[in-house]
Amino acid sequence: MEVHIEQEHHAAGCNRASQALAWGRSGLIAYAAQHTILVYDPQAQRVVTSLLGHTGEVRCLLWLPTPGQSLLASGSCNGTIRLWSLHENSPLELAVLPAATTPVSSLAALLLPAEDRLLLCASSGGAGVAHWSLTLQNGALVEVQAPAQPSTLHAGQPIVHSVALTHGPASAGDSALLAVGGVDCSVSLYVRGPGGDFLPGPRLKGHADWVRGLAWTHAPGRLLLASASQDRYIRVWSLAAPGSAPAAAPGNEPEAEALLTRFAPRPRLALSGTESLEVMLEALLVGHEDWVQSVAWQPAGDEGRAPCLLSASMDRTLMLWQPDPSGLWMSAAALGDAGANHLGYYTGVWSPCGSAAAAHGYTGSLHVWRRDGQAPGAEGPWHPVPAPTGHVAAVVDAAWAGDCLLTVSEDQTARCWARCVGVENGDGAARGGTREAMAGGHRWREVARPQVHGHDFSGLAVVPEAAAEASTSGEVAGESSRAPPCYASCSEEKVVRVFTAPRTFTATLAALTGRGSGAGAEAEASLDAGPEQALGAALPALGLSNKAVWEEGAAAGADEAGEGRGGRAAAGAASYADGPDCAPNAAPRALTAPPLEEQLAQSTLWPEVRKLYGHGNEVACLAGDPAGRYLASAGLAAGDAATAAIWLWDARARWAPAGQLEAHTLTVMRLAFSPRGDLLASVSRDRTLALWRRRPLHGDGGEGCAPPFTLVARVKAASRLLFDVSWAPDEATLATGSRDGIVALWRAAPGSSEALTKSLELRRGSAVRALAFCPGELAQGSFLLALGHEDGTLCVLRFRVQSGNALEVVWQRATHAGPVRRLAWRRDDGEEGSFLLASCSSDGSVRIWHVAG
Repeated sequence: MEVHIEQEHHAAGCNRASQALAWGRSGLIAYAAQHTILVYDPQAQRVVTSLLGHTGEVRCLLWLPTPGQSLLASGSCNGTIRLWSLHENSPLELAVLPAATTPVSSLAALLLPAEDRLLLCASSGGAGVAHWSLTLQNGALVEVQAPAQPSTLHAGQPIVHSVALTHGPASAGDSALLAVGGVDCSVSLYVRGPGGDFLPGPRLKGHADWVRGLAWTHAPGRLLLASASQDRYIRVWSLAAPGSAPAAAPGNEPEAEALLTRFAPRPRLALSGTESLEVMLEALLVGHEDWVQSVAWQPAGDEGRAPCLLSASMDRTLMLWQPDPSGLWMSAAALGDAGANHLGYYTGVWSPCGSAAAAHGYTGSLHVWRRDGQAPGAEGPWHPVPAPTGHVAAVVDAAWAGDCLLTVSEDQTARCWARCVGVENGDGAARGGTREAMAGGHRWREVARPQVHGHDFSGLAVVPEAAAEASTSGEVAGESSRAPPCYASCSEEKVVRVFTAPRTFTATLAALTGRGSGAGAEAEASLDAGPEQALGAALPALGLSNKAVWEEGAAAGADEAGEGRGGRAAAGAASYADGPDCAPNAAPRALTAPPLEEQLAQSTLWPEVRKLYGHGNEVACLAGDPAGRYLASAGLAAGDAATAAIWLWDARARWAPAGQLEAHTLTVMRLAFSPRGDLLASVSRDRTLALWRRRPLHGDGGEGCAPPFTLVARVKAASRLLFDVSWAPDEATLATGSRDGIVALWRAAPGSSEALTKSLELRRGSAVRALAFCPGELAQGSFLLALGHEDGTLCVLRFRVQSGNALEVVWQRATHAGPVRRLAWRRDDGEEGSFLLASCSSDGSVRIWHVAG
């Protein structure tokens, strides 16, 4: 039987760099995510492809202005530049250009039609600017013969941060102007001479701190250069022919204007022949309160439209600047998020038609705003629309909780992903022009951020709904099927934290997945159904524990203290002047559309219901009992059995310790319960595999009681440390993966004299960091086993019990740019005989695959 595997979702956060985002003329958005480049289609609202190849973090991206093909240039922190061709979303690497030994910080390109060449410039952490002249054929870059070393322009600055290119005036022929900004607080201008070398021009001074961004545009009768600096100011420089100063503004006397500009410095930039340009400061834009990271001019539109500048700052705003009829530059609009957890923007870019803008911030999420109406000259209000989100550091664990995928990362966030049906964008309000093409398909979205922690996560485990309900409401397991999802997480601390989903989450999930009461008021009404459950959660200032928000506290709008049962209430947020999501402590509410980054950061926390103390060292891994009874945890070990012990917690006894299991002497790397929960397997850095069996008659725990599991086997399973262990659906087979690249299959027979016997061994080319059995059979006696490797390769094997335990590779692909840290399967409810496979990696990405056989 043939197995079909197709990627459904790819999520990763954008790198924290000033040019890590680019919006091309084809309408595609490219952004850098660790060592990978993701290409996002804002119309289809999904990542259409990813580019793998860089061995260092990607710092800057640029869509090249080639009319015959869609080309992308990318620069990384190891000093290399790669050129990519995207034809029908199929990527092809064209060339690797060595720029420097320091990180590439900025890219600029210019098409030279008269020479049929493409000029590419790059700045790095040094004092020079590398540049190449690439040959085109019919407007396309067919083959690149890269020199061993590029031509280098020594800019005279200790470190160059940004570069920008533009054409000179039409009267100067096919000239090129280069602007360079860096740490000397000035902007240096250069002109490309006839031989291809850059000739120095004037140095523009005025900034009081490093220059971070540069951008050119052509205006009637002059060139405009915008420079952004860490001094919080933007300077707009005008380059025009001598004597062609703009006419006096209405209401101003020519003599008065001449007096004002009489003593202004006007350096000249010499062009070819006798041509020259006079440079003067046209405007000083004051409005930002923190570093200005980037500037971008709106693409040219109507002839009479005034130039518009977009600036991105670390003060959490993007500002649009335009000159008024009198010539005075003013802020025309301000975009941004009101969330207190937002830490500013790195890059702001325009859509090709200029009716939309995008940016990325510290949390890695993209932000997109559109004007009402799609015409290039539309002047309606701006409104946010959903955009990609993702982790910005290694994703260390993933687990399915019903319809949702939970992931935790070293970026100190836990995120929840769900497959959403076609719904409205934004906050669910029916505004003009806000509906996009989600109808006709499902889209995976981040629907909640249950935990924003102060430590890097190391693992998580989902506790079945029966245990969650029993732990929160005191009911007997199984009496209700409407219990909220529950999970436990561990991090760089000695505590295990347990969380349950609030009522706002369950209502939001029902509306977004199409399995609930619908949208609008019906979704809000669904908050009244189900067992007793917190309305939401809030994180106190300087705190690490999410406090529950209860409905009676949220309803007490006039209560200044705002203290409800179990935590702070969201009192008065509904009546906040700028809307509940902008309130200092926003009231939790059910959403009828995918949440925006502002809502994810503030309003989607899950309440913490328990802290589990006992480990003497940091907790390394967790596992949840499918029977809904126990949670297993293991911490970092110091070389003895006591510190390497596995702790068991009884979910039905208010998470009381149920005993410790000692078998290993070094850190336990992974714990895995069998599908029915009767057996527990553990693998360790001491290269051993241990098998535990549940005691048939076990009491309710407590001091003096024997642990609920007893050791039945312990074997040395590999010559190097073991990373992962997984159970097959038949509960008679388990697999282990190790650093030496060996996948071993074991037969488990707890009642026999040989409780663990190795049945098969398969050697792979790279260390096996993660593995997981598919939870169902493709055919009688046939299972799928997914492998994740150290080199980022994902592989799916078919395991046939009736064919002598044979393993055959049915699918293999280099999918991640870093080690695969975790694999997780679940059945796909939307299609009979199909499954969903989630993979997460040290490259910060989460991928979801649809598997059908």
